[in-house]
Amino acid sequence: MRLLIAPDKFKGSLDAVDVAAALAAGWRAGWSDVLEVRTLAVADGGEGTAAAIADAVGALWVSCAGHDALGRPITARYALLPQGSSPRSAIIDASDSCGLMRIEPALRDPLRASTFGTGEVLRHALVDSGADRIVLGIGGSATNDGGSGLARALGYAFVDANGAEVPPGPAGLRSLARIEEPEPPCWPESCRVVVACDVRIPLLGSRGATVLFGPQKGLTQAADRSEAEAGLQRFADVVAATFGIDVRAVPGAGAGGGLAFGLLSLLGARAEIRSGFDVVAEALDLEAAVAWSDLVLTGEGRLDAQSLEGKAPCSVAALARRRGKRVVAFAGSIDVDAAPALAAVFDELNELRAVDPTLSQTECMARAAELLCLCATQAAQRWSARC
Repeated sequence: MRLLIAPDKFKGSLDAVDVAAALAAGWRAGWSDVLEVRTLAVADGGEGTAAAIADAVGALWVSCAGHDALGRPITARYALLPQGSSPRSAIIDASDSCGLMRIEPALRDPLRASTFGTGEVLRHALVDSGADRIVLGIGGSATNDGGSGLARALGYAFVDANGAEVPPGPAGLRSLARIEEPEPPCWPESCRVVVACDVRIPLLGSRGATVLFGPQKGLTQAADRSEAEAGLQRFADVVAATFGIDVRAVPGAGAGGGLAFGLLSLLGARAEIRSGFDVVAEALDLEAAVAWSDLVLTGEGRLDAQSLEGKAPCSVAALARRRGKRVVAFAGSIDVDAAPALAAVFDELNELRAVDPTLSQTECMARAAELLCLCATQAAQRWSARC
């Protein structure tokens, strides 16, 4: 049996590398025959995208000073292809600087949170490291500012009718009167940016950034969502008037709290939105690994309706299906309403809670590696018996 293990992270518990290791140990313990195993950590534009690509291509890690979404000092990092590569690429996770993972739940404030820190990392890659191609994974952000903070870090000024700088975040954007470009331009003419994300939503409206993803970032009140939406609306209007470009309706523009919108607006044809999973899969040569395998294991912390819209485990399954391979999924939790649709994607679904139903979600997360190993052992025993 040739087994390919290609999971995403279990957010809050294990990164994708540790998930793969737990699955490999558990499956080996339950398998009764000869077993060859390959492990690949995958991602879809969120946390872990830079690490997945860096591991695949042998990139170097670069650290730089920056700020989180609330403006607190941090040390951020990004991956950089070695000197001499052409083009010289930097791979950045927006979540490393302005991610939800850095903000305690009680402190989340998406009306004022900013992507400024991601702009600082991007500027470091361009200026200090000489990168002329950026792969920016924009999932997992704590922000909803349309990428305006990133633009500020690159020298753009956002001012109101009196010429005063507007406050950060979508709340401040409501008073935006004009955008002033830096002189000289901050973007090298040769620079190209790949915006890697896993959602194809527009900036505004009922399926836009604020409505669909604002609540998980802290926009739980209708009044706050209305204020954030008004800020993004005003931003889009001023961008259109300033640059003569209007990409608010482009599929994916709303990804990363509108960070994709900001990048498309600033760079035009020099920026493109791509599936984060496809970007990672190409770097890993995942299709060849799937072709090699007899069975594929994948998973993430939670499988739900959003998983069906291009997230890594379902994308792994789609690739495996095209090759006629069977796929087994593992998750910390599985949404009951989405379970029928998920069952049509995978040959088997496994939930960690099923190992010990008496455990709380907090206990499951704390013991994720142990439970994942046990869950994989039980699944391997079932598949060994039928094979």
